[in-house]
Amino acid sequence: MIQLGGPVFIEVEGKYVVSNQCDLAHYDPEYVAEKHRSLGYDAAYIPFIPVGEKALIKATREAFNSRGIVMAEMGYWENLQDKDPVVRKNNL
Repeated sequence: MIQLGGPVFIEVEGKYVVSNQCDLAHYDPEYVAEKHRSLGYDAAYIPFIPVGEKALIKATREAFNSRGIVMAEMGYWENLQDKDPVVRKNNL
């Protein structure tokens, strides 16, 4: 079965931001997981949570798991065409 997801926008101080890029001070795992479910998503972008935030990582995993939502995609960016050959090589 294909599990589909997409961006979920949440309001933060009068502006809408993608939930997986939300400032942790405004991040609520239960709310974000429920927004995904309300949109009919079965999958979600993995939110950026620093490795040291173990309690928040656990709460996020539990919130999504309890709603049957797979955390399926994580963003990562390196410039593979950097003009500096040393940087470019490291990025590869």
